[in-house]
Amino acid sequence: MAVVLNRTHIYAATRRRLQLRWTVRLVLRIVPIIWISVHAVRLLQSIQCQTSPDFAELRFGNSSMKSDLMFSYNNPFLNRLGATILGATDEQSCRSVKMILSEDDDDTRHIQGSLSALWPLFLSFCLSNFIESVSCTVQGRPHASEVAMSLFEQSLAFAEADAAISNQLSWSSFAKGSGVKVAVNGTTIALTRSMIMNRVNTAPEVLWIAFLCAITHVTNHMLGVFDLQAKFRLYNTGIWAFCFIGTFIWSTVTFDLDDPASQGLLRFPAVCIIGMVPHILVLFGIIICFSIYGIALILSALSSRGDDERASMSFRQRLMHAHQNMQANISLSEIRITREMDIYTALLRTGFTAVTMASEAVYLNEDRGVSVQSHTWLDNARLQEAEEMQRNWSGLGLTNSQYDNIGAIGLVPVQGKYGYSANGYARERAAQKVPKGGVDRSIRNGVGAAERSARWLMALELFLTVHRLFARISALILLWMFRVARIRAQPAWLLQMANRSSERKESKDEDKSKDGPGGSGSRTVDENPLARPENQDIEAEFRRSEPSMNEEYLESELYTYWLRGGWWGGHDSSGDFRPAAFDDDWDATSVVTATTTDGDSQDEYAWESEEDGQKTPTGRSPRRSRDESSVIDSPFSMNDFARLLQPKSREEREHARNLAAHLQSDKIMTRSQYRRIESLQRTRILTNPGSGPINEGVMAAPGRSGRKLSPEDEERVLEQLLLARRQSAAVPASMSASTWQDGAAGLGSGGPPCVVCQSSPRSIIVWPCRCLSLCDECRVSLAINNFDKCVCCRRDVISFSRIFVP
Repeated sequence: MAVVLNRTHIYAATRRRLQLRWTVRLVLRIVPIIWISVHAVRLLQSIQCQTSPDFAELRFGNSSMKSDLMFSYNNPFLNRLGATILGATDEQSCRSVKMILSEDDDDTRHIQGSLSALWPLFLSFCLSNFIESVSCTVQGRPHASEVAMSLFEQSLAFAEADAAISNQLSWSSFAKGSGVKVAVNGTTIALTRSMIMNRVNTAPEVLWIAFLCAITHVTNHMLGVFDLQAKFRLYNTGIWAFCFIGTFIWSTVTFDLDDPASQGLLRFPAVCIIGMVPHILVLFGIIICFSIYGIALILSALSSRGDDERASMSFRQRLMHAHQNMQANISLSEIRITREMDIYTALLRTGFTAVTMASEAVYLNEDRGVSVQSHTWLDNARLQEAEEMQRNWSGLGLTNSQYDNIGAIGLVPVQGKYGYSANGYARERAAQKVPKGGVDRSIRNGVGAAERSARWLMALELFLTVHRLFARISALILLWMFRVARIRAQPAWLLQMANRSSERKESKDEDKSKDGPGGSGSRTVDENPLARPENQDIEAEFRRSEPSMNEEYLESELYTYWLRGGWWGGHDSSGDFRPAAFDDDWDATSVVTATTTDGDSQDEYAWESEEDGQKTPTGRSPRRSRDESSVIDSPFSMNDFARLLQPKSREEREHARNLAAHLQSDKIMTRSQYRRIESLQRTRILTNPGSGPINEGVMAAPGRSGRKLSPEDEERVLEQLLLARRQSAAVPASMSASTWQDGAAGLGSGGPPCVVCQSSPRSIIVWPCRCLSLCDECRVSLAINNFDKCVCCRRDVISFSRIFVP
């Protein structure tokens, strides 16, 4: 049947949607309506008969007789329900379904059980699904779920009911093809397997599930005749779904291990239990969450804050005002339930929102604490550089300590009213449930698992380290035992496990490194710029490698080293260059000296007769010659000047700063002086920034391109932004008088100020690092400049949230 239904969606599809008239719909659906209605009446009669307290008396003529194959359990609710709907007694219902003998018929072979009604009922369900598929396909409508159980689940439930009877009987005697002879009233008859299966009953719970499915099919087709399926799908499926759920709940509440009649929960098909238990749990979760919400809503409506306007409100107006004040109202407003949905989809959607709202709306209470740092990472770096510079001046030369202060993993960003932006400071993260887009899913990929995987990797690394430690100790013990036993053979794997080879390599590397940059083996230049240490003094290394080197030879070696592409470290311990007081001509490289004689004076202007373009005779070229083109004597090309005026890379900006420092200095600019001036310039964000103008055009330039900033651009943009914001942050005290009690934005005037402008209160928290460090104006400035890192911990910013204390 599944193949038929699958082919129906293909071969019954039309290119244009058909609009069926009500007469055509009636003709199409009248057969399943009548057929299923007849089976539904028979099922209800069987339920009334089996749940009757007088079933044993009516069936066997003896109230003390019982049989496990009859499944006759007293259920007052189902018995009274069948009697009320049918308007018949228990005896009339039993005779209608032939569970007992009629007054005119004494042949016991005509007795039938309720199990035999399942197979024709399943055939009617197949016809109903086929008609529904054809109707939806020709009209171009999606096939929605109208019944609590699919056709496959119904087949599993009926097969389980059949297996429950078959497992109680031994079919070994029927396997040979001979019947079992049973004597009845002096005569002998043969009972076959089909005769027994026609006479036995199934559980009343199975009949009740089948009856609800049949009624759902009937009501669905009746709505389909009037073309009202989509408009009333929620109500149609909701009524019968709550009948399903109510039956399960009642069976669970009345369950008793000592009374077999009260163990109806165990007689439900397993496929029904598996399909209904999740919906029941979701329903209970919805009830609990909305009960808590209702209590808080009533308390908020009854509370009074002393204002006259609220005191004059009615209770209904107070409820509306309290509903708007509830934080969960933001997430509840996103739930969209329409009449076109089936009840199971609406139940799962509402339940998922209600259950998961705790992790979305109260993340400040259920996640790690918010990071409130006092400075940006650039301020901390500049403070560290200033301390290091002070230590270097004092001769300590302590090494730099690096640290990484990362925050907690935050929540998933949402789509805000600003549209898509490649910058985290332009994406707001609010405590609400919104539709998830593909862009945010790509952004969200791995954020939540990053910290968890890091913890597992740390645990795994610790385990492997301990394992290697024990392995090395064991290998060392074995090698020591070999030496004690005078065994010279040492396995290579044992030596490798003991790390002897690595230790020897390390010792060799240390011996080689003792030569330093001035040694013969270390004079080669490392072409990898990442391996060049910036905190190294190259001249000091040359002097340490050869202490007896004189100054001329040292200058020659340093010059040769620089010609080969060598680099100079960031440290310079040689001091400032100070020329001797008596040497006035210490820089005579540009002075041309010449000796004049009388003969030379006669030919003083002889060179003026030479034609343009001729070469002057020299020792290598004694003859005059003329080039095809004139020689342009220019030490810099136009491209070099363009790179100096508009540097793009880090090296070009460094060259431009070097040239500017040399031109601005009235004396020789040494490397130590340049480093000192650069350090003072880098630490100006720690002092009053009002000493000079800020180039706003340079600061806002990277934001126009929409690309990610490089680390150098990031540092430069943040420095310019800090100087600009702190220079223009002259806010009067009267403008920032809001406090927590009055409902302030962010931390209010009593909290720490923004780390960027150092004046406005903090009101922006960024994700996922959870740093509460910015005001909204500085956030806008960062977003305009395409700044994508946190200003405190330098992690990627995915989104932000506004903090407001009501």
